[in-house]
Amino acid sequence: MLANHDAIGKCLKLLSQGLYPYVEEKMRLVYGNQWLTQAGQCLSQDTTLKRTTEESLQQDISSLLSVMIKRWEKVFKPHLSAVERAFTSEIIDIRNKWAHNTPFSTEDTFRAIDSIYRLLQGIQAKEEQEVAKYKQRLLQNLLQEQNRSQKRTEQLSSQEILIKERLGDILNYIPFENVLLLERALTHRSYAYENRISKDNEQLEFLGDCILGFLAGAYIYQEYGDISEGELSKLKERLVDNPQLGKLANQLNLGQWLLLGKGERSQNGGQKESLLSNTFEAIIGAYYLDSGIQAVQELVYPLFASIVEDKIPENITLENLENAKGLLQQYAQKSGFDIPTYNTIKETGSDHNKEFTVQVEINGNLYGEGKGKKKKDAEKEAANNALLHLRLV
Repeated sequence: MLANHDAIGKCLKLLSQGLYPYVEEKMRLVYGNQWLTQAGQCLSQDTTLKRTTEESLQQDISSLLSVMIKRWEKVFKPHLSAVERAFTSEIIDIRNKWAHNTPFSTEDTFRAIDSIYRLLQGIQAKEEQEVAKYKQRLLQNLLQEQNRSQKRTEQLSSQEILIKERLGDILNYIPFENVLLLERALTHRSYAYENRISKDNEQLEFLGDCILGFLAGAYIYQEYGDISEGELSKLKERLVDNPQLGKLANQLNLGQWLLLGKGERSQNGGQKESLLSNTFEAIIGAYYLDSGIQAVQELVYPLFASIVEDKIPENITLENLENAKGLLQQYAQKSGFDIPTYNTIKETGSDHNKEFTVQVEINGNLYGEGKGKKKKDAEKEAANNALLHLRLV
């Protein structure tokens, strides 16, 4: 069986054989013995540079078609319909694509050969019978392909139903439209290798990593835009580091649904932090392709909020804030910062009536200042003021 490109080439050659005598006959009716000169005027210099006009017409189907187009009104219109005129233009395009080795699907090939067949019919050339055989074979191939495609679609529908049943819990939380993307996001390379599946989740993991980094930066800027760039960076990194993404994966119970190879399963791969983190990134990449950036943002922003929330009661007051230093330290550690440091910058008053002024810093940045008769009280007030500055109370 000929390849599509070869089949078109054979049919173009048959068209050339049938078209040359027809073009000569009709051109002679108008131009007599000057027909070749008139035909030559329809061709470009490049076409006739190394060949005579007659050789060009005999060897290159595009030359014959060009003559028909350019002498249509005067020569060919009385003998052919507008339909054959359209086929002539279409076949020029087909020939150019064929000459440049453009890939042809079976459906494209059938349409191309059908156009050649119809033009041969229009000029009543005997070559139409041979082209008809190619057309019939292409029709059989096309029907077979369509039948296989329909079966694949039916199988795909059945496959999607099974995936929806198996992954219903995840779909209740992340409403994928294309569940095949979700399954790919859960497919580890070890499973793909053992089951000879062409695609695993590594490319989706890369995409999800990029998207999470962008959204984490946008979230931190939106919520904490008044802190320094270095602090923003640390907080952003903390949102998307492996431990945090692993926790988020556990919240979705992804380990239960992971498709792992036998070796990875035997080593409890579904519980590995790094593997869970990578899978969560793949889920985000797949969900982006499925539903877009807005849907991903609506999914991850609440998750980010749960990570950075410091659990400080909303109704806490300065009067009952006995553990201000502890709360500030909790904030710093959860945000990925250094432990707060307290520096006594001033001491005033007599030995029996001193007053201490203390400043609290985190990562070298001043967050609050306090005064007290004891250093402990001054540090507590500095922590209180830092919490106020951070809008945590």
